[in-house]
Amino acid sequence: MKKILLMALVAFSAMTSRAADSITVTISGKVPANETTIQLYHEGRQPVATINASNGTFVYTGKVAQDAYLSVVCPTSRKSMAFIADGANIAVDVEADKVSGSPLNDKFAEICSQIDKLSDKDEINKAIISAVEANKGNVLPAVILYQYGDVLPFEKLKEFANSGAAYVNYTPFRVVKSYIASEEKARAVIGTMFKDLTEKDLDGNDRKLSEFVGKGNYVLIDFWASWCGPCMGEVPHLKAAFDKYKSKGFNIVGLSFDNKEEAWKKAIKEKGLNWTHLSDLKGWQTVAGTVYGVRSIPQSLLCDGEGRVVAVNLRGEALGKKLAEIYGF
Repeated sequence: MKKILLMALVAFSAMTSRAADSITVTISGKVPANETTIQLYHEGRQPVATINASNGTFVYTGKVAQDAYLSVVCPTSRKSMAFIADGANIAVDVEADKVSGSPLNDKFAEICSQIDKLSDKDEINKAIISAVEANKGNVLPAVILYQYGDVLPFEKLKEFANSGAAYVNYTPFRVVKSYIASEEKARAVIGTMFKDLTEKDLDGNDRKLSEFVGKGNYVLIDFWASWCGPCMGEVPHLKAAFDKYKSKGFNIVGLSFDNKEEAWKKAIKEKGLNWTHLSDLKGWQTVAGTVYGVRSIPQSLLCDGEGRVVAVNLRGEALGKKLAEIYGF
């Protein structure tokens, strides 16, 4: 099972769901021995509890939403493990990447394992679609599409969302709905001019986005945060694109959704993100989110030399392919 969720993290609004009832769960597990506390999150980012760990083990008993999609996160090692709260007592082994104690989670882990072994994009899509079609009457498609939804062609994901099947009413699927709404809004800006804003650079100086965008070169505006696992997953692709095309004037402007200066700067230094960075360190209340209506990250806008948006959300290899079209190599 993947330890870093592929689905973009979303700032949620209240939504009606089938999983409104609370249940009591006991979650026990093994974590790296240097972890003294671990975090329990609901759907990737909503905190549920901080749990004490001792000698590499922990136990938690508490109330959560029925069929919620939870994750145990180790803040020091940055390892995590996700599972479905289906009422069974769950045992989590972060080091072994294993969840046990629940037939539903066993089935989910088997599906994830099958998908993760594939490398061909068409085969991955077929496996995701097959898993969703085979489990329409339960919660599994909600968590499968939460986990892998942004891998599918966007129109296919919308088809699943509009299917009327039982899984669209489960709590985890609200993330998918929010992702679809965010993606549709992002795609609507193609052909429009970028919007200017002011944030501080790494030295604490106020800088306008227009100092970097619309100056004759292609620029990727990247919405990210140091705490965002999927954002960190994009780093190798961003670095490869920047290193290959910076001599042609290509630049990246990272607009961070961090709220801690130390974490923001540490990620930039340790990951070697050697491009332009701006932030007001206001988390989800950042001016970048307000100006661009960003409610999920990672997101990105590719602007041409005039500052016109020509593409959005070029994830993974898509960024390199688009820049190869533009620059001819």
